Amino acid sequence: EKNQAANTDSWIESVSIETFKNLTDASEGLLIDVRTPEEYAEGHIDNARLIDVNANDFVEKINLLPKDKPVYVYCRSGKRSLKAATILHDNGFKHIYNLESGLTGWIENGLPIVKK
Repeated sequence: EKNQAANTDSWIESVSIETFKNLTDASEGLLIDVRTPEEYAEGHIDNARLIDVNANDFVEKINLLPKDKPVYVYCRSGKRSLKAATILHDNGFKHIYNLESGLTGWIENGLPIVKK
């Protein structure tokens, strides 16, 4: 369900792997991996940019991104990405989608990751 504040058109929505994949495949949005650089190097969703939610410069980095595009966030299990989604929301991003079961669920569903 959408966590939608009153009278605003911004939201955070936690979505299933299937929905997340369909959205990211079809969209010009921002795909953000909020894990650590070490985790990212071990494998990530193709075209995801790394912005570590626990790094000191997380807010600084997200504020360089266009706020009018949908944002798709994920981590390992879905906890850190929900934290990141809240920070994105607080910083003026409008439409934020959180991958419910994280990269763990993505891989368990046989979806591809890249290592580079």
